[in-house]
Amino acid sequence: MRPHAAVHGELYNRVRVDFGGGADRALTTDELLARAQRERTLPAALLEKVYDACRYTVMSASGDLPPNLQGIWNGSWSPPWHSDYSADANLQLAVDSIVSGNMPELMEGFFSLIESGVPSWREGAAKLAGCRGILYPARMQDQGTYFQQNHDWQWFNQVSIAGWLGHYFYDYYRYTGDLDFLRHRAIPYLKDCALFYEDWWTADADGTLRSTPSFSYESAFADNATIDFAVAKEVLTNLVEGCRLLGVEKESVPRWEKLLTRFPAYMVNTADTTGGTPPPNWLMDGGVPAVADGTLKEFIGANMLEFPPHRHLSPLYPLFVSNELSPEQTPQIWTAAEKAYEKKIRSVTESESHYRMQASLCAARLGRGDDIWNFLTLMAANNVFHTSLVPSHYDDLNVFNIDASGGIPAVLHNALAFSAPGRLDLLPALPGALATGSISGILARGRITIASLAWDYPGGTVTARLESAIRQSVELSVPPGLDGTVLTVGGRRQRIGALGTAGRQGVRVTLPKGATAVEITFTPVAPPPVAHLISFGAAVTASSTRTTDGDVGPEKTVDSDSTTRWTSDYADNQWLQLDLGAVRSVTEIKLDWETATARDFAVDVSADGHTWTTVATVTGNSAAGWMDFPGLSATGRYVRLDLTTRATSYGFSLWDVEVYGS
Repeated sequence: MRPHAAVHGELYNRVRVDFGGGADRALTTDELLARAQRERTLPAALLEKVYDACRYTVMSASGDLPPNLQGIWNGSWSPPWHSDYSADANLQLAVDSIVSGNMPELMEGFFSLIESGVPSWREGAAKLAGCRGILYPARMQDQGTYFQQNHDWQWFNQVSIAGWLGHYFYDYYRYTGDLDFLRHRAIPYLKDCALFYEDWWTADADGTLRSTPSFSYESAFADNATIDFAVAKEVLTNLVEGCRLLGVEKESVPRWEKLLTRFPAYMVNTADTTGGTPPPNWLMDGGVPAVADGTLKEFIGANMLEFPPHRHLSPLYPLFVSNELSPEQTPQIWTAAEKAYEKKIRSVTESESHYRMQASLCAARLGRGDDIWNFLTLMAANNVFHTSLVPSHYDDLNVFNIDASGGIPAVLHNALAFSAPGRLDLLPALPGALATGSISGILARGRITIASLAWDYPGGTVTARLESAIRQSVELSVPPGLDGTVLTVGGRRQRIGALGTAGRQGVRVTLPKGATAVEITFTPVAPPPVAHLISFGAAVTASSTRTTDGDVGPEKTVDSDSTTRWTSDYADNQWLQLDLGAVRSVTEIKLDWETATARDFAVDVSADGHTWTTVATVTGNSAAGWMDFPGLSATGRYVRLDLTTRATSYGFSLWDVEVYGS
């Protein structure tokens, strides 16, 4: 064990976290998991253990190859999805935190796997698409060679996947500044991606490029998937930037720049782009007509169908992967992306960990730390983590799968420190539940090590030690939402000002080569009250119960059993009422709808059962699954659901009602 301990110990100990676990750190993993499921909370000590276990899992499964779906652990001759490399989300998540988690050398297995497949992918591009460059199959084994698993062309020839993998080549350079890697590995790979795009795209009458056919991952097959052009834009932008930096491909760069000017603009669901007949398309089964709700469209085309309940967040690639979108540079599309994110998290009923990771990465970029906390809490409460703290693909330990082991640290890194070339934001999406804590040793883009970052919101302080490998100018942002902020960098007080037009505050400073101390003071922020599940076992009454459907009484909504439910009569205008036993502070309400969901309803709270205050209203809903109403500041003994209109011909049906408060 000594050689193992020496190698792994050095890697593992580069990063340390303290999320306020305190005395609970003495509890066993089994005890912490049981508490999370019993109280439907996320103990800070459990989050610390999960973070550490995630890094160890990825470390252990990385070597000559990157982690596959099950890592190096399996126990079956026929594992789920052949324990392969699935590259429409899973492989990417598995490696997402390796570099930011200060283990950049472990990316060599990923790069080697991808590069080993390039000759075969060139053959696939030529024979299947008639194009130069590379066409990557969505899934592959450890040889990297091209193979087709079934007759569904679109599942295994997604034209954006090769480019998404290229994101990690260029991002590695952004973190490390390794020009040799950029010249000999990143640029050649991205060039292969660009050659394919040049031959693949067709042109509309006005010269605008078209990707046909196009696939939005695992949901629909039509023209101009948003992700196709989002990935291609990142590939070409990075390729042009890298070539100009190195002084190479001087004849090709103008051609690639011209291609970028011919991209179709991202499209938003407005009155002008919805309401008509969908254009000719392929395999859009399960889609619903788009409505003029201001969300970013999944396909760049008027009247295309939408897939809000689907587990993939493909159209949000420019938000949570390439960081193309920003409230300063692309305010309209940024807003549309946030609306699409909000619609997605209210619509998805599946429990895939990769969905929760992608949604959490979106939340981190949007500055919605409490959303991140809700997703992580849901994973802990719904029995996603094995005793080893390796996650499962679904709730209830269904399918051992490790991609969330890479995703969870990536989410937390982005919530605690967002970086881009020439930019570092401190605590941009800190969950309210993490009012105090620290992290040390993570990496930021621009060759910066965050040697330490500690925050104490009740005490009104944030401190950091930044170690830059070079002298450089950066925009340093202070945490959002604070009052009376004073910023000191390198012992000098700074004048805080606006960074852009979207409310970000901070200063442009020059970081010397070496260490720089950062100190921030502000008006102390009272920690949020600790919320507990207060509805378990509450007395519940209802307007009606469909007794012919079996044991479906209203008490089933508060038994914390996700397999039991209440069902009303097959009629509109029903109600369900909980008695919490005493007047309580109510901070959050969660509803888990069965397929027979409510289209229109209200959530009311009352102290006496007679005078009611409406705390939430929903209209036009068609989604089943969990619906969350956080951030409430209500007081009452009774919680009532006034269910006005059904979304189906059946009654109203709820698996669970959860009320949180103190």
